[in-house]
Amino acid sequence: MSSQYIPCRSLPLYDHRRWYAFLIVSVATPFVLAAPIVLWRLFRFFTRGTHKTSSTATDASKALIGWDARLSLSASRISSDQTALGQLLKFLAVVFCTGSLIIYFRDTAPNCIDVEMCHDWLEDPWWNVDLAFNCYLLIYFILRFMSAQNKLAFLFEIYSVVDYFTIPVTFVAIGLNRNWHGLRYLRIINLLWLVDLLHRFKALKTVAQIQFSRLVVYITIAIIVGAGTFLLLECQGDPWDIDNTLQQNGTFWNYAYFSVVTISTVGYGDLGCKTVLGKLFCCLYIFACLFFIASFIATAASLVPPPKKYPSFDHTQYFDHIIVCGNITHAAVARLLGDLYEDPNVCGLESVYLMLLHPDDPDDEMILLLRNYQACVEFVQGSPFDDACLDEVRARYARSCIILADQHTADPDAEDAKHILEIVAIKNYCPTLRVQIQVVKSSTTGFLKNYPAINSNRGDVIICQENIEMALLGMSCRVPGFSTLFSNLIGTNRPLPASSHIQVPWLYEHGSRMDLHCVQFGNAFLGLTVPQAAELCFKKLNILLIGVYTRGEYSEMEYHDVIPNATSDVTITNRMRGQVVAPTKGHAKSVEILCPNCHADAIQPGLIGPCLCAKDGELSVNALFKDQTQLTHIGNGAYSRTTSRESTNIIKSDIGSGMYDSTGMFHWQMPQSFEKSLLTPEEAKTWLFERHVAILVLPTPTTSSIGLHHLIAPLRTSSVPLDEMSDVVILGSEEQLRREWPTIKMLPKVFMIAGDPTDPTVMPAAQLRNCQAACLLAAGHSISRHDETLIDKDVVILTLRLRGLAYTAEDMPIPRPYFVRGIDVPLISYIDSGSSVRFLSQESSAVDYQLTVPYMSGQVLSSARLDSLLIPACSNPSLLRLCSSLVFGGISLELRRVLSEGIGLQAPTEAHQPGPHLRSTIKLVDLDSDVFQAFANKPYEDLFLYALRDLGILCIGLYRLFTLSLTEEEDRDWKWSSDARYVATNPPGNTLLDITDRLYILLPAQVVQ
Repeated sequence: MSSQYIPCRSLPLYDHRRWYAFLIVSVATPFVLAAPIVLWRLFRFFTRGTHKTSSTATDASKALIGWDARLSLSASRISSDQTALGQLLKFLAVVFCTGSLIIYFRDTAPNCIDVEMCHDWLEDPWWNVDLAFNCYLLIYFILRFMSAQNKLAFLFEIYSVVDYFTIPVTFVAIGLNRNWHGLRYLRIINLLWLVDLLHRFKALKTVAQIQFSRLVVYITIAIIVGAGTFLLLECQGDPWDIDNTLQQNGTFWNYAYFSVVTISTVGYGDLGCKTVLGKLFCCLYIFACLFFIASFIATAASLVPPPKKYPSFDHTQYFDHIIVCGNITHAAVARLLGDLYEDPNVCGLESVYLMLLHPDDPDDEMILLLRNYQACVEFVQGSPFDDACLDEVRARYARSCIILADQHTADPDAEDAKHILEIVAIKNYCPTLRVQIQVVKSSTTGFLKNYPAINSNRGDVIICQENIEMALLGMSCRVPGFSTLFSNLIGTNRPLPASSHIQVPWLYEHGSRMDLHCVQFGNAFLGLTVPQAAELCFKKLNILLIGVYTRGEYSEMEYHDVIPNATSDVTITNRMRGQVVAPTKGHAKSVEILCPNCHADAIQPGLIGPCLCAKDGELSVNALFKDQTQLTHIGNGAYSRTTSRESTNIIKSDIGSGMYDSTGMFHWQMPQSFEKSLLTPEEAKTWLFERHVAILVLPTPTTSSIGLHHLIAPLRTSSVPLDEMSDVVILGSEEQLRREWPTIKMLPKVFMIAGDPTDPTVMPAAQLRNCQAACLLAAGHSISRHDETLIDKDVVILTLRLRGLAYTAEDMPIPRPYFVRGIDVPLISYIDSGSSVRFLSQESSAVDYQLTVPYMSGQVLSSARLDSLLIPACSNPSLLRLCSSLVFGGISLELRRVLSEGIGLQAPTEAHQPGPHLRSTIKLVDLDSDVFQAFANKPYEDLFLYALRDLGILCIGLYRLFTLSLTEEEDRDWKWSSDARYVATNPPGNTLLDITDRLYILLPAQVVQ
């Protein structure tokens, strides 16, 4: 130490310490500054209270207040962090505080002889520098004080207290010619200003960065304050210890080390406190450190990124993946992943990666689910509204984007509006990205179809599941079992467990494994007509070619309408693709690789490998038709090519006269008033309804339409002859029927009965005993979606009650076809949860609902079966158009316009006349008919080829009696109707036909002018 630094107590003139002078000035400063403020506030308070009516006093007070406000405003403009000058002033304050702290470290770095050192301050340049720093900090304190709104509170905030113990002592030291180490180390607290500046300069951008920076400063403050206080108390000694027997001569850095050991609660014991004040402070410091460490650990734990709970991959490796956003819940994602990765027949997507995009963290259930699929699924926290998040999921390189909707939301408008905005954001980011979106309301479908960025020809798919379900219900009323047949084709199929109660027919299991696949035709098919291609697929590959469509000329993404069962006028070209029914994607791929030379002798389609020869589109396919001589006649000529009157009736195109709407695809009448079509239950009982379709709508608390027009539309297509059109009788509450009436008032032969279907006195009005089909559904769900057991309770209870009815002779006043038992009535129940089927089938919950009699026979339609429709739509965008063609009997440009505008069916006008459109028809015919009865006890292949070659009819499957598949013991215990049947899709060619079988047939597509 320099000789000019001399302990004051060793000098004769300075034998007494003056530390209390420094301390008194620091403590008294805030109170001295606060006194005028308190007096001024008291003066204003009493002045306002005693001179309320004095205008002169009021004006003077306003003038003073105005002066005070102007002064604060001027000072705040200078010192505010929002101005460049204020930021510069704070930056200089941080620099000078750091410099003053460094000077303190310099003074305390050697061994401490005494805390008060006497010398001439003019001879020490460091004291002069420190004085200059504190002069600036004094000016900055005055500016902050003047700009403060509440000056009294400002005087006692932490930064002001630091100034009291650092600035006044500098001037006291000049007056006393001595320097006191004192509390100058408190300048470390001003480093918090540096964090504010770094945030202002955007060096710290996130909240986590700011919190982490503050945490580092807090740790530094705790160490420096502890070290400075220990140094002050130990080096100065106890005030009452005149001989300083307990004084220690340590350095600041020794006590900094001691502070770290104390904070960490380690306590090595190599250093310690000897003075009483030092020990007392150490006790308080230890307790304070305990709370500080606890708070530090909690804060640090919140700032440290948690370990990844779910899988993460290198995003730059993602190409051709699928993005999923929207309603990302555990139930929805579990169903999606199960359908995508657990279905061996899925449409070629088993190796596709999924990226789930959602703004919230996944819950524990979701994390566990993600771990089960960690090799192919990643969860990304973010929003599709943020382009940065879309960059993170590499949306530009994705195959498609799936937007899931909550089908059971309490606010459908808000749910659809959110997803519409998500589509807009995604399409704005990447217009070429295909989107498959679920919507809740039918009107949203029309809105999105009019959105310019949505192009269905390029693979964009809009799915309103409720509309599809209603249309399938309508088709099932016209073609029994159609809902099961088509649900199995368009829904993903997982391996079905064995049923322990009944022997599931093998033909049903075989058909339930079938899926619709989109394939490119190989060279073997080029130049063939579509019927010839269908014959080749069936005979050689055991595949059912159900329709064709063409790709765009300039884009592989673009396609045109599907033609179901095209006629021989359509020839296979190199841009044409087919919709085939096959058990697996690999099985369907054999259509693409079939070669006349390499596979002429192949027997099993699954063994057909890649073609080894040079592909030539002009190679002959005669080698694949080894029975070419049988193309004209089957067998030994037993089945003549001449068509009978019955066959003419099956494929007739003249469906009778009638009025059609502007699309030419639906029967139409002049709109009727609701009151004219409304019947009371008493009036309906006097009417004679025969072979009608009864629709029972259960009363539920809903204020929206359930879309009955989608259910009735398949019953009113132009493919249904006018003389075969059945009456439609709707039984439901008058309020619900009135909501549905505007969309069905132009459809002929529709009758309304106002009443409660659950009322036993009202139910006979629907005359179920002699109906063609009955449909039971609820107008919404009154139970939460989370309660799977009770969500379908109303439908289940009414179905069981109707099946238990027994009709007496009094119920049939005149001889006509009727049902004697309720179980014989062809009743179709629309349920939401697949688990509810067990109540109707009287099976245990262990039996999969797809293996129950109600489902196999088409007596129930489960919404859960169609929840995964988005998966096949990803790889097969034309799937929904095929569904629309089959259900509504075709497609036309005018129908697209009507659906997109959401205006409902309209009368033909000069501007909108029925134009040419494609008509396709599915029927269910008896094998006992004149056309097909000769094929009883013959292989199914003979019937298929005859219908295809001679009639142009495509056979899709069988509707067979259960009793044919039961053993004698099972037949005795059979509790269902003796006429109960099951659906067998695309049965093998060697299946022997029974005279009781019924056939699903697809008539040749016709262009109606």
